[in-house]
Amino acid sequence: MSDIFELSKELFTSFEFWAGAVLLATFQVGKFGELNALDENLSGASLPVPNLGTKDFMGRNAYWLVLLIFVIVTFVGYLVLCIASPSVISGWLKVTTGVTEAEKITQAIESTPYSLFIAAAFMGLAHQAIPGVSNVANILRNWFHELFGVPRIVIATISYFDAQIVAQANTQNRLVTCFKKLSASEWVPQIEPYADVAFFRQQAARLNLDRAETREEIVQSGSVRELSKYIEQLVYISAIASVRKSGGAGLKRLAKDLGVDMPKVGTFKVPLGDIMFGLLTAVGGIVFLWLVIPILEPALRTALNREALIFWPNGDLALQYSGIYVFSNVVPVLMSLVLMLSLSRIHANKGDDIALRDLLIGNAGIFTLILFGVILFDYCQALLDYGLNQAAGNEGLWHFFSYWFPFNALHAFISVVICLAIMTHIVKKRAAVQSEMALTKGLFRLVVMTLPTAAFYALVRMFFVQKDMQAFDYLILVILLNVYAALLAFAIARSIERRHQVLKRQEKELKEATSKLVPAN
Repeated sequence: MSDIFELSKELFTSFEFWAGAVLLATFQVGKFGELNALDENLSGASLPVPNLGTKDFMGRNAYWLVLLIFVIVTFVGYLVLCIASPSVISGWLKVTTGVTEAEKITQAIESTPYSLFIAAAFMGLAHQAIPGVSNVANILRNWFHELFGVPRIVIATISYFDAQIVAQANTQNRLVTCFKKLSASEWVPQIEPYADVAFFRQQAARLNLDRAETREEIVQSGSVRELSKYIEQLVYISAIASVRKSGGAGLKRLAKDLGVDMPKVGTFKVPLGDIMFGLLTAVGGIVFLWLVIPILEPALRTALNREALIFWPNGDLALQYSGIYVFSNVVPVLMSLVLMLSLSRIHANKGDDIALRDLLIGNAGIFTLILFGVILFDYCQALLDYGLNQAAGNEGLWHFFSYWFPFNALHAFISVVICLAIMTHIVKKRAAVQSEMALTKGLFRLVVMTLPTAAFYALVRMFFVQKDMQAFDYLILVILLNVYAALLAFAIARSIERRHQVLKRQEKELKEATSKLVPAN
């Protein structure tokens, strides 16, 4: 642990670290301002206004606040990678070159601008060396946008406004009156207190609606469809202009000026409670396990009738070794859960009873990514251990990869099994095939699938690595860590799933409310 503090101290005095941090922060500011071109909420909706950005759907104050959080999260990840990199480089040198002298290793590390390389890899400038790393920025941006309802909230509001206007102006004369109101020169001063009128004028000019002759031509010869389309575009740019200057409050004032109501289904209240609960569960659960493992050592020693435990964290370095165990067993499970929830597409209709085999085949790509992701994580951790410890590890590159591969692969299967059990619970919950005791059955299935897998992994390690089949403290420790990680991931997944269901229900309610406002043909 003291080595990590020394590395942190040296890092904060490094020019390369701060140069990489500035470059990465600048890149992330630009990345956050971009919208996901594949977002289904933008399909067709963004046509009236091209090249919109995140700021257009959040308002100034909310945009800068969320952007600050986004950059801080990025910086924390960058810092963790930079702290770990010297030890990983040191371990890599020991494995590949057999160099164990501290002076030579330190010299090699100081000659490697790893901070700049990490920043470049994150920005996609080193994607050939580290494939997939450049996509982290897009994934993080999309997750933040989804978390704060960008652009879903504003798009849903505009659709609701349009539906009400169409319901009210159900004749051509009324459409003409509505068009005249929104395109008249008096409309700009009316919305100026809360809307970005410069933006509105710019977009109106792009539609040629700043010219009186164009407006008159539309009034005289425009069909019902054409009038409706122009009204929709004017409402759209009015709403964006309102959000740009006043945020969500601007939409309420615009609704009043348009003579329509705001939605009453709660679409605009992004349910952050479940997300915060999941975050607190993850952090609190990891810290709790980190502290409680050393505390359990005397009780376990008594239960096993041993004078001393070999592998259970104890003594002056108990917290340090406990943290290493927690990091190596819990973090891969949580990392796998994030990958599963971010990339998988879980579809289930009410009444469906999807088998484990179908889930495994249907999401084979996701589980393969989890498998190799955890294997890579374990290899990096092994290099980290070699780098932090004075022990050798200079057996050669081929021996390093071939020796640890079966153990790392078996360890990765624990995360796959846990994610498969959690996905099964989510599917059955969505399909409503477990109307009673769904939670109990889900937890039972999770433990039954996790416990034997973790136990087999521990026994394999005891036989081939520890070479001590009497090391029951190691067996108990591995089972405890992985079952706890599984339960922690289960709680987080249920929290995020509740949020998903709230969003889907709100979306459905808004569509139903909108459809009722549109008159039948």
